[in-house]
Amino acid sequence: MPRRFYDIRQQLWRAARIAEPNTGRRLRGLFQAAGFGHVEAFADYISYGTPDRVRAFASDRATECRDSELRAAVTRYGIASAEELLDLAAAWEKWGDDPTAFFAFAWCRVLAWC
Repeated sequence: MPRRFYDIRQQLWRAARIAEPNTGRRLRGLFQAAGFGHVEAFADYISYGTPDRVRAFASDRATECRDSELRAAVTRYGIASAEELLDLAAAWEKWGDDPTAFFAFAWCRVLAWC
């Protein structure tokens, strides 16, 4: 799995002030600091562990790497070159064909009340 892709995407989100991708790690504390008396944090995992799901996930990431808006944004902010994105697209496709490939990530959630 081409990890550089996520580095690029996170840098772009921060540079363009779209999102802070690691906020989930701090959700519980943020809600406590906001004055909520009861705060519970959870994590759900999304996984890609079958050949079809791995290929679909890899194909979606490769398509994203070839997206003209993404290319324009990352080059504007000096995060990556168009060539690097094309290389990453090819790397995603190669990863998607790997019969041992598996990917999972957590989505953090919080339930808070006074």
